[in-house]
Amino acid sequence: MNNELQKFLDQFDNLTTSSINLNKSSIFVAYPGEKNDGRDFIFQAAQNGAKAILYDPINYEWNEDCDLPHFAVDNLQNNLSYIADQFYKYPSKKIHITGVTGTNGKTSCVFWLTQCLSLLKSNAAFIGTIGYGKLRNFSKSLNTTPNALITQLILHEFYKAEIENVAMEVSSHGVAQGRVAAINFDVKLFTNLTRDHLDYHGSIESYAKVKTSFMLSSSKGRVVINIDDDLGRLIYKESKLALTRKISYAIDCDADIKAININYINQFSEFDLLFCNETYHIKAPVIGKFNIYNILGVIGCLISMGYKIPEIIKSIKNLSPVPGRVEFITNKSKNMPSVVIDYAHTPDALKNILLSLKILKPKRIILVFGCGGNRDRGKREDMARVVNNFADFVIVTSDNPRDEDPIQIMKDITQHLEVNYVNIEDRADAIDYAINKSGKNDLVLIAGKGHEEYQEIKGKRNSFSDKKIAKKCLSKKQGVKN
Repeated sequence: MNNELQKFLDQFDNLTTSSINLNKSSIFVAYPGEKNDGRDFIFQAAQNGAKAILYDPINYEWNEDCDLPHFAVDNLQNNLSYIADQFYKYPSKKIHITGVTGTNGKTSCVFWLTQCLSLLKSNAAFIGTIGYGKLRNFSKSLNTTPNALITQLILHEFYKAEIENVAMEVSSHGVAQGRVAAINFDVKLFTNLTRDHLDYHGSIESYAKVKTSFMLSSSKGRVVINIDDDLGRLIYKESKLALTRKISYAIDCDADIKAININYINQFSEFDLLFCNETYHIKAPVIGKFNIYNILGVIGCLISMGYKIPEIIKSIKNLSPVPGRVEFITNKSKNMPSVVIDYAHTPDALKNILLSLKILKPKRIILVFGCGGNRDRGKREDMARVVNNFADFVIVTSDNPRDEDPIQIMKDITQHLEVNYVNIEDRADAIDYAINKSGKNDLVLIAGKGHEEYQEIKGKRNSFSDKKIAKKCLSKKQGVKN
């Protein structure tokens, strides 16, 4: 950062991209984004109390009618992480930070790693899809990886709160848009790569390149990598870190950390962990092979931090469910079907959760799902083909249609369905239909939205919770039965 910019920033107390919520000493930060150009809101910010403007001058001419102090930075969005890092006095260098990237498993790994650290008496917090903060008191967020300003501010607030460890989801968007560029990661975890976000990245190759760039960008720190994944093996091989700074994990191939003899009992998994020529027995309150991978990733991160296997095992045993991830909706009546909500919104994630639920041996799996609008349309066919193989009956419904016609999205799915299905556009009605159609030995999976408490339609987020709707429908069904 040049001295002139530093002098400019030092005059103020806050950086913000909001033109509405400004404190008495705010710099409004304006640059072109995916949907809106922040520079179009400079006058609004000035009217709402902004004291200065930091803006991107590329393809933009400053309007002299605005007499606020201003400073131009080329490619501001890509430099914002560094600017905010210095503005907040380098918070990521004062806290141990673990960055978790991959298509699936990020939220579970981050949530469980934070739980384990807390159980191991570390003052820990997280940043991710479901929010940021401490486990028992966290704020909700709009993005998996918040924008660069918010991320640095959160880390700054964590430091002031004496947080010692932060587990953070790192999305491909966050990497590509430079949101985490200046963050000092002590550990990086790679979970897997499957089809997702091709509407943004254009191809699976470009998507993989972004993930790879994040994992290989550090010349220090440590990495924990799933080498059962093709890209994971490549990243492990290409990493220039010393072998002592790399931990591989796997189920199917040899690795530093390996799970064998896996058994599933009710909603628990048991397996033997092989590490450094020793075998340890682990019991975890999770189901499914994909969750064993997530547990292995968490164990790898904890080992890299210096924790011993026996104390790690104790913390793993006491994990609690991740909101919206294989979350069972409880009901006191034994005559009710099992109901699960899950965030699965990619073909691989949907396959994983369906396979995992089959372990419980329900009479039928009744699936409620849709696909998001304004996203990779190719996923719709792939998800339908997964459903054909692993679900017994399907209710196709609306997910987050955004600016697309939900009926067309549903047609994109159903034209590839071979399993018995019905179309019910209204998601609440679809959940109600599924629960009412099911018997006590059936399992209803409501997939796609998980923890989300909204449905995004035509630019508006309407209040909606799969969990609340499912609970209401179960209570109504129980009332009818009894």
